Formats: sequence, structure tokens, C-alpha cells
Amino acid sequence: MQVGLRSSEAIRLLLTHVVNPEQFPRELKIPNLITIAAMNADPEPATYHSAKALFADLGDESDD
Repeated sequence: MQVGLRSSEAIRLLLTHVVNPEQFPRELKIPNLITIAAMNADPEPATYHSAKALFADLGDESDD
């Protein structure tokens, strides 16, 4: 499995963590699809004037 790091980058991360464990990276993980989508999402979230408009955009089919 590849994490997108060169060997030298991985060694530097490891040594930095060994020298100062209070700094990043505490734990290095590959993001899942949901996390990637959130990172790529529009930084300005949509705004709605009413709850009805929000639920309409979300595709709510209830009649409440």
C-alpha cells in the first residue's frame, strides 16, 4: 500500500516524531473516500432561508 510519501519524507516524519512526540504526526492514516470528499468540498457551505429549503435540497421526501 502506498501513502504518497518518498522514503526520505517518511524517515523525516518518523525522526521528527521520535524527537518531539507532541508534534504531528501522532498517527499517519490514509483518508477514506468520505474524508477526501470533505477535503475537496466547497469551503463556503450553502445557506438556506428556511428549513424547508434545506430539506428540499437534501432530497427529503416527507410531508412534515
